[in-house]
Amino acid sequence: MIKRLVAVNMVCIRGKRIQETTDNLMLCPDWVSMWAGRFKEGDIDTIRDEPRPKRKPDVPKKKIQKVIKKMDWKRTPKKLLGAIRQETGHSYSISTAKRMLYKNNMTPKSP
Repeated sequence: MIKRLVAVNMVCIRGKRIQETTDNLMLCPDWVSMWAGRFKEGDIDTIRDEPRPKRKPDVPKKKIQKVIKKMDWKRTPKKLLGAIRQETGHSYSISTAKRMLYKNNMTPKSP
């Protein structure tokens, strides 16, 4: 956000060229141009990004947590993937399975 404010300040208030601003701040000219345009249309709040919509998960968190708790000591990522596929019919990658374990305060264990 600070770089945005500095870029908008340089372009809109000080009158610097966009190319000069992007060279000094090492930013993309398209982004600086967009932020300056937003600022000219509104005020300082317009250069903030709007919240982005999140994609709903294929399987609800509570269902994943139940599957992980059922696994008890056999919680390797591959076994978690198999259990999720068996319970819900959805498949995920190994890295997603590891992330699921860590988010539930568990670490992958080997039996």
